[in-house]
Amino acid sequence: LEVIRSHRARGARITADVFDEYRGEGVPAGQKSLALAVRFRADDRTLSEKDVVRIEQGLLRRLEQDLGATLRA
Repeated sequence: LEVIRSHRARGARITADVFDEYRGEGVPAGQKSLALAVRFRADDRTLSEKDVVRIEQGLLRRLEQDLGATLRA
């Protein structure tokens, strides 16, 4: 979660909470599956869908680079 909290998005704040963790069938040994509730917020405006998609993509890239995380389909 520290990677998410430290991610800088222009004009937006990001908060995240883990609400589920799973290890077992379907998840490779030594890995875990996390379910996150992620919130994006700007103090000065309503974020557009385009804003959120851009922030999400940047955050996913950062998680991949820093932690080797992958998004499950």
